[in-house]
Amino acid sequence: MTSIPVMTKAAIHDRVYKNMQLSILTEHPLTSLTSYTDLMSKCLQAGNPEAHYVKGIQEYIHHKNTVEGIYHLHLATKGSYQNAFYLYGIVMLCRGEMEIGKNIFEKLEW
Repeated sequence: MTSIPVMTKAAIHDRVYKNMQLSILTEHPLTSLTSYTDLMSKCLQAGNPEAHYVKGIQEYIHHKNTVEGIYHLHLATKGSYQNAFYLYGIVMLCRGEMEIGKNIFEKLEW
């Protein structure tokens, strides 16, 4: 993004980071533990739901920080990121939070 002047100017706006698609990171969430850290930080600050989904996976699964992981997965659902609904719902059901899990799955309209 920074190699193209027009993109560099656009990237200073939070709106760009909030709406940026991070599919490569959502498919491989542990990649951003060592790479893309600046991009992830900016996307998290802007409230990007895909970034919160990735951060939630990293915290919950990799770092075993379940509280922080659930927090980020929850934020990803608030941003209507579909993959987050599924994972958050599964996590809630596994933790015994049946009502929350069922409510999340209802939002998927399966």
